[in-house]
Amino acid sequence: MSEPQQSYYIPFTSEEDLANLESYLRKHDVFVTASFELDGSIYALGGYLDHLAAGGRQVRATLDRNLLSCIANQAAGKPIRTGDETARIAAAVMAFLSAAHVGFDPSLSLHELAAKSEHEQAMCELSLFRLAEELDPKAFGNLVLKGEGGNESLASGNDSKWLFDRIPEWVLAEARERVIEDTVPAGAFERPLTEWKRHRFALMKIAVLLRQELTGLERMRELLRWSREEAYLDGVACTLALNLFSPKPTGGLLKGSMSPNPQKRLAGVDNAAWDLTYVTIWSQQAEKSDDFWLFCSADKSLRDLARAALGRDGGLQELVFRHWPKKDGELLLQEMSAIDELVESRRGTPHPPGRLEELEAMLDRLIEELTVL
Repeated sequence: MSEPQQSYYIPFTSEEDLANLESYLRKHDVFVTASFELDGSIYALGGYLDHLAAGGRQVRATLDRNLLSCIANQAAGKPIRTGDETARIAAAVMAFLSAAHVGFDPSLSLHELAAKSEHEQAMCELSLFRLAEELDPKAFGNLVLKGEGGNESLASGNDSKWLFDRIPEWVLAEARERVIEDTVPAGAFERPLTEWKRHRFALMKIAVLLRQELTGLERMRELLRWSREEAYLDGVACTLALNLFSPKPTGGLLKGSMSPNPQKRLAGVDNAAWDLTYVTIWSQQAEKSDDFWLFCSADKSLRDLARAALGRDGGLQELVFRHWPKKDGELLLQEMSAIDELVESRRGTPHPPGRLEELEAMLDRLIEELTVL
């Protein structure tokens, strides 16, 4: 005899409210999935609840820095500024995923915050996010639905107490009583991430190439030569470069590389390295974990990179031929395939003595080039 399925409460006042929330998220297309598949849309709450009720595996989400920061601000009771679409997207994501019983891993975003500010600020934001997890999803739903044009029905029963540009203090106070503080070791988010350092190295080379008087094809082939003969292959960085160096580049994940201010060029590389780190670690979690993983971002360029890194939307070939003429695209695919074969042949081979010092010296030269070019 089969076990009875568990039922889940949908915390919205009307079907119209839920439909509006799902439609808003679908319009902005903020979710990237790895292996997670539902019978219906990934923007249909019922699919998640049916998945859980049937005993499906846990679904978890990685939020990028901008979304997590917005959610923390909302949990602090700060108002959403007029026209701040990213903040409303963050509220919609939190409302939907909380209602779907999706788990969150905020650690990567907190590592980025600690790297750019102080560990204490990351700990403060972690506390605010834990408070956000305790809030009723409709607290966030009100922020986005009211902002979308007026449905106030989520406030049913407490209309006089609700505000629609922020979460009211009385709601936050009730949730604070339920929060269990994390026990996090001192300096937990200050540990350097290997993935970030690896991506930063490759992005330094890409930023230097962007500033040189070369054609896009020459830049891309030089990056591949450098990866093969001098450094190492960073597949995610090369995927980004296929866009940036192409005759038809889109998006702006590597900002500031053409700035006359050297510090802005370096800051642009550092920020882009974090973007690539999100994609890398999330895709590793999706591949190795028993859980299903979502990646959530309001940045279309970052979502596109995440999908390309997974081989979605037709994989690498589709990406190449979307941005490059057929002849150039075929040449680049051939060269990238040769590098893949070389990397595979060297797998498990220890680095020669002095290799780490050689790479560090190479990075220093790239930083110098980027700041004086």
